[in-house]
Amino acid sequence: MSKLAEALKESSERSFASKWGHAVFQQGFTMIPNALLQAHELLQSEEEELKLSPTEFLVVFQLISMWWKADVWPFPSKALLARRTGISPRQVQRVLSSLKKKKLIRQTERPVRQGSLKATPAYSLTLLVDHVNDLAARSAKNAGRMVPKEKRPQVET
Repeated sequence: MSKLAEALKESSERSFASKWGHAVFQQGFTMIPNALLQAHELLQSEEEELKLSPTEFLVVFQLISMWWKADVWPFPSKALLARRTGISPRQVQRVLSSLKKKKLIRQTERPVRQGSLKATPAYSLTLLVDHVNDLAARSAKNAGRMVPKEKRPQVET
């Protein structure tokens, strides 16, 4: 790792630990792109069907938290997703089906390990990544269209 990368990592770790505490830092953290957090704001009215429900966001955030390596998709069981989100396994199944229908995730089968009855599927987030990149590009493009401060309505206090 380069010196710059090490310095950035150390700075990030210190910043996180100073905000949340060392015990929370030790448990790990997940980076969520702001473009995903702001998706409702960035989507146009004709894209209403792409908006995520709060439960869909929760499941997506759990999938992201389990995506440790760029080239290995997360493969949690529905039971694990249910425990972590506080919803039923059946509701997890409905959410995953909805995310697939919205073309935000793709379910892929994994090879069965010897002695195992069935492997949990992996969830490819490629479509979600593409979607969030599109939103980020749109946000950057629209950032130049901000109303100059002097032309904004004045608010009386």
